[in-house]
Amino acid sequence: MNDHLQTGSLGEDLASHILSDSGHTVLERNARMKFGEIDIVSRSPKGVLIFTEVKTLKRPYALFPEDNLTRAKFMKLSRTCSAYANAHPELVSNSLGWRIDLIAIIVDPTLPLPSEYRMTSFGKNNFAISHYENISSRFS
Repeated sequence: MNDHLQTGSLGEDLASHILSDSGHTVLERNARMKFGEIDIVSRSPKGVLIFTEVKTLKRPYALFPEDNLTRAKFMKLSRTCSAYANAHPELVSNSLGWRIDLIAIIVDPTLPLPSEYRMTSFGKNNFAISHYENISSRFS
């Protein structure tokens, strides 16, 4: 497995762990649909169906992981999540609906980080993590 795939897999493992620790039930990882793939599908403690995009970087320079989610990538992700929700109506609460979150992860950070990041350890690495809920408004 090449380096960027290993980094992405490590980030998804950590994100799944973080979601589980916060009370989410992880339903599926790397869910493939016609339009693309969803990194993590979970149910929040309140019962909302959550689609989580995970962006992980080992060495951020001028950009942070969340900067890699462009408008075009978000539109593709949104179509994929909509298709998943339509294919699995039993998972979507009529009163709560579904949303898209983003978890941004930096492996072994060395640079000063924005205040929305928090530090954690997982396995043999240290990570800086930021969890953005309901990111649809960032792209409207």
